[in-house]
Amino acid sequence: MPRKPQMDFSPLPDEAAMARLSFAHWEQSEAETMAEYVIRRRTFDLAALVRQVIEEELTGTEQQVIRLRFYDNLMTHEIAQRLRMNKSSVSRALTSAEEHIRQYLKYVVRYQYDLEHVPFLPLAVRKAMAVSAARYGKPDAASALRRLRTAENLSAEKVADAVGIERARLREIENGRAAPDTAELLRLASFYGVCADSILKGETTCNQQP
Repeated sequence: MPRKPQMDFSPLPDEAAMARLSFAHWEQSEAETMAEYVIRRRTFDLAALVRQVIEEELTGTEQQVIRLRFYDNLMTHEIAQRLRMNKSSVSRALTSAEEHIRQYLKYVVRYQYDLEHVPFLPLAVRKAMAVSAARYGKPDAASALRRLRTAENLSAEKVADAVGIERARLREIENGRAAPDTAELLRLASFYGVCADSILKGETTCNQQP
């Protein structure tokens, strides 16, 4: 019986070169200090807890409205139409959901930031909710790169400097006003550790075929 050929998933020469270039840009840019990295990772970890609270601690209605607001970016009147509720009921459900999330996470925030009091709790939780939406929401083609960046809690400026793309150019790409060229696409894919093809399809993960 002939031997089954082995699949080679090694990066192509161009991909390897772009990966090395992206890493070199990241090192040389001094994109963030250790303190900045720690704060960024804390928000990233808090985002995972936000999702858990939404799934396990909120009522059914609260889950629906918070997901439509933060994951699908719908306005109050749009949520009301989608759920066939009046706007005031949606507003109350949103307020209740956010308050429950803050209450469940306030001690985590206090622990993470080593504070006796957490006056910026709403801001910390709001930021974590935005990261959670980027990590667990369904991206479309126009926002895949923005979601990849937001999921890592990185600013557009830091990513642009790290991969060697003009800041204004990256903003145009993330806003769907321009398409990345081949070199830009490979740099960004290498930076985020995903397949270039997945970005073009509006995805944030790579599906490798056996």
